[in-house]
Amino acid sequence: MFLNFIWDFDGTLYDSYPHMAESFCKALSALGIDQSVADIMPFIKISMGTCMRHYKAKYNLGEELRELYKKFEAPVNCDVVRPFPGLEEALGLISSKGGKNYIYTHRNNSVFEYIRCYSLDKYFDDIITSEDNFPSKPAPDAILYLIEKHNLDKDKTIMMGDRDIDIQAAWKAGIKGCLFDPDNFYPDFRADYSIKSMSEIAKLL
Repeated sequence: MFLNFIWDFDGTLYDSYPHMAESFCKALSALGIDQSVADIMPFIKISMGTCMRHYKAKYNLGEELRELYKKFEAPVNCDVVRPFPGLEEALGLISSKGGKNYIYTHRNNSVFEYIRCYSLDKYFDDIITSEDNFPSKPAPDAILYLIEKHNLDKDKTIMMGDRDIDIQAAWKAGIKGCLFDPDNFYPDFRADYSIKSMSEIAKLL
């Protein structure tokens, strides 16, 4: 079925939301605000922008919240931010079938360090980060760029993501989308495909 896999990073390739939520907690705490990881996680799951807007409005905060969050989240911590179970096997399976893997993430270039921590860089042919300055998802610009740059067949290309905006970006680019939703966070969102573990990648090949 599919040969070209364009992957989101946070919450799709790597289980990074707990670290992001903990960093956000620390940022709020530095401003004298007590909030639990459990409270913050649903907003992080939607998007960091959503989380920032919610807590800025709730507590009348400015850009100091964003700067503090960056301070706590920025140091690369490979002991905490780890690939989802079975990821390397899934990437290897795609490669063994002649497929290609790409990353399109809103994260900055720290993604390069994280994939090198687990020697996964060998599986990816190209990586788009926030520092490439494409419009954010669900805008399709970065996906269309990868398709044109690598001469990808749209019928054999799929976007893998854990959020609705990943799938919406895929649709706007004219390709299929697969929702990775291990926690059933989007029970009512109807993507083209949906998986809950990396072991299910085989059914997309």
